[in-house]
Amino acid sequence: LSSLHLNGRSKIMHIYGPPALQEIVEIQFKHSQTEVRYPIEFHHTTHLKAEVIHQDTEIMVETIILSHRIPCTGFKFSEKQRLPKIIRSKIEELNIPVEYIPLIKKGHPYTDKKGRTYPATELTLPADNPRSYAYCSDTICNWQYLNDIRDVNLLYHESTFMHDMIDRAVETFHTTALQAAEIAVKANAKKLLLGHFSARYRDLTPLLDEARSVFSNADLAIEGETFTL
Repeated sequence: LSSLHLNGRSKIMHIYGPPALQEIVEIQFKHSQTEVRYPIEFHHTTHLKAEVIHQDTEIMVETIILSHRIPCTGFKFSEKQRLPKIIRSKIEELNIPVEYIPLIKKGHPYTDKKGRTYPATELTLPADNPRSYAYCSDTICNWQYLNDIRDVNLLYHESTFMHDMIDRAVETFHTTALQAAEIAVKANAKKLLLGHFSARYRDLTPLLDEARSVFSNADLAIEGETFTL
C-alpha cells in the first residue's frame, strides 16, 4: 500500500478482509507516520458464513469458510454466463444493421426488409461456458467447503506438508499435498494449484508427485508462473 502511494496512485483501493486486517493496516500507517494519497475503503468479511462480497455484470466473488486456528476465508471468483456469440459472416451476408446485434444476442429474431425472419439461433453460436477460480488458503482438511468449490475450473489449495506429516498438519490446521488432491477429486475441479509450502521443503517436486498420484492435473503455484483457465 505504501509503494502504491509512492508510485502516485490516486484511484480508490478496495480491501476485503476481516476487521482485524483494517486494524493491522491502520496501526502500521500510524506508527510509520504514513498518509497515503489515495482513499482506502475496507469491506469486512465474516468467517461465520459464506457471502457474496462483489458482483458486477461479468463476475461474482464469494467467500469460502475455511477452518484454521484463526478465522480464515477463501474466495471464489465466478464468471457470469455471457450472451451468445454473433456469427459475423451471417451478419455481413444478410447486411444486418449494427443496432440489431444486441437484440439478436438476447434471443430476438431478425426480420429483413423483404419480410424474411431469421431466428437468433441461426445468427449466433453458444457462448463459452462460464469459468471459475477458487482460492483456499490456510485450512485444515475438513471437507466442509466442498460444495462451495464444486466444479471450479481452477482450484488453488494450500498443501503445506507431505502426507507423512499428517499429524503436524492437523496440529497446525494445515493440509497435505495428498489431501489437497483428494479435495480436487471430490470437488470435481478441472485443475489444481498447490501452494503455501512449508519452508522445510527445499525441493517441491515430492509434493507435486504426491498430489499427482491422486489428481493428475496438478501444478505448483510458483511466483511468476501464469495459468490459463
